[in-house]
Amino acid sequence: MTLRNPLDRATPLRSYEFPEIYIRNTTAGRVLAADLPGQPLAWLCLLVANGALWEPVGAAGVSMATAGVLSAGTARHEAIEWGSALESLGARHTAQSRWTAVTATVDLPVGGAAAAAELLAESVRTPALREDDIQRTLADHHANRQEAWAQPGQHADAALRTALFDSASRFGHPLEGTPATVATLDPSTVRACHSRWLASQSAVLVAGDLTSGIQLIGRFSALSASAGL
Repeated sequence: MTLRNPLDRATPLRSYEFPEIYIRNTTAGRVLAADLPGQPLAWLCLLVANGALWEPVGAAGVSMATAGVLSAGTARHEAIEWGSALESLGARHTAQSRWTAVTATVDLPVGGAAAAAELLAESVRTPALREDDIQRTLADHHANRQEAWAQPGQHADAALRTALFDSASRFGHPLEGTPATVATLDPSTVRACHSRWLASQSAVLVAGDLTSGIQLIGRFSALSASAGL
């Protein structure tokens, strides 16, 4: 009698070949695209070299809130129009701010990648940033921080940061901000944060089956330049 599971047999090692990388430099930033032949899904990312570390300490959490309002419509499209256009391509959109970078991404069937890239660039370059949309996003973010702040772990993390970093350092405060700092945010703070993004260096990252080759990479290069980042 054996207790060994027959499915535990070792399988032969599979070789892996790194994808070919296309690189284009533009006045606005760099485009890096990984060609994955046979991969039907594409992943696109606008990466902005800005994030929580660029926030004033008293406005901790504003980058996260600003990322949250990017999907609330653009200068050209209402929120439902912009979202529906992405959904019609089968795309899933995310936007977030971390310590050193802001990312806005979509993943979708590769055939709609170029159209999705235009919508993605539009959301980062020219979000509507309407007063009521910002106020609603800030209210949601504040409610989330209050809920999180009810957990002991959040207070332990804050205490550790206070012990490790100077109070004037952004690292001395939680990435998402605290209920107190988020409560001070207003639409002008969010718009100022977005302006800092537009003045920062950026890159476009692409992965998928780039059957169109250099022509498709050239299209993304143009989108990077038009993003105004």
